[in-house]
Amino acid sequence: MASHDQSFRAGEATGRAEEKGNQVTDTMREKGREVKDRTSETAEQTKQKTAETAEATKEKAYEGKEKTKGTWSSSKLGRK
Repeated sequence: MASHDQSFRAGEATGRAEEKGNQVTDTMREKGREVKDRTSETAEQTKQKTAETAEATKEKAYEGKEKTKGTWSSSKLGRK
């Protein structure tokens, strides 16, 4: 049978191990939150860049259409 002192020390060791486990868990949770935040920021930046690129593409397409329309009208009328 274990003495009172041995039981006490075993309880202390268990408590320290549990506390260490909790610290590791908390650290990992915090790291997970940081990664999630960075990923979210990157996704938002990518979304904004994609929207800007799409808008620029639409503008270029419109300009090309207008330029072609003007060229076609001029050539139809015999102008260059």
